[in-house]
Amino acid sequence: MLIAGSDPDRVLLLEEAFTEIDETRFARGFRGGWERTYAVEVQEAADELRRSPFDVVLFDQAAVMEAALPAFWALRRAAPETPVVTLISSDDELLGVGLVKNGAQDYLLESELDCVPLDRALRCSIERNRMLVAQRNVSMVDELTGVLNAKGFRQMALRDLHLAEKYDLLTFLVEVELPSNDPDPDLAAIRLVDCLYRERTESDLLGRLDERVFVMAGLSENDVESALRLQRLRAVLTGYGQVYTVSGAEAREALCDNNGVENRVGRHLQRR
Repeated sequence: MLIAGSDPDRVLLLEEAFTEIDETRFARGFRGGWERTYAVEVQEAADELRRSPFDVVLFDQAAVMEAALPAFWALRRAAPETPVVTLISSDDELLGVGLVKNGAQDYLLESELDCVPLDRALRCSIERNRMLVAQRNVSMVDELTGVLNAKGFRQMALRDLHLAEKYDLLTFLVEVELPSNDPDPDLAAIRLVDCLYRERTESDLLGRLDERVFVMAGLSENDVESALRLQRLRAVLTGYGQVYTVSGAEAREALCDNNGVENRVGRHLQRR
């Protein structure tokens, strides 16, 4: 586990609790406790999460005070599928509830910190998170923006390709890659999707291929209509990030490739 944002006094308190956890588990015949890595600064914790996999993160809110939510989001961005349990000051329980609403698995009050509830909260958060990850893996919708994820986009795009063949229509693709240095990537993604929704027609598909890459696929009756749509979309979307477009045979090839739409689409659009 990774313990993020602990000051020396809190480290001593936590180590006492973990020692009791080890003793309790040993007395009950269970072996193995928690292997712990401490990171005092949130940025240090985020770097650790990018370097190594952890089963769970214990986030100490007291170390960042009013910056708890931005710090929490920094940890989530570094490891989106790692569960986070927050340790909250006793007089700030509403913050704990707010962090749970934003994706934390659980929270503990400092005044109630003890070996049994700490161990239970950490282990239960791991199991709940495994179920959520499994559900996301079979889902076709991106949780943040509501558009299709890579799996859902590919499945629906292949359906549209069959329609294009049947009715002799052209296919076009537009990819937008958000800047990598945006200070609030989630807000940037939401704003981009709002723009895409304003520009889409009823038959267009919207998808999120990865954290920064969004795509729109559409059908048109002829080259002129396709060119006008792409010209309009390039003009509107340029302010959100890097825009790539393809149409016709290249778009069809990108969607039909068996290596995965998120890889093939990007290569085709960037080459173009």
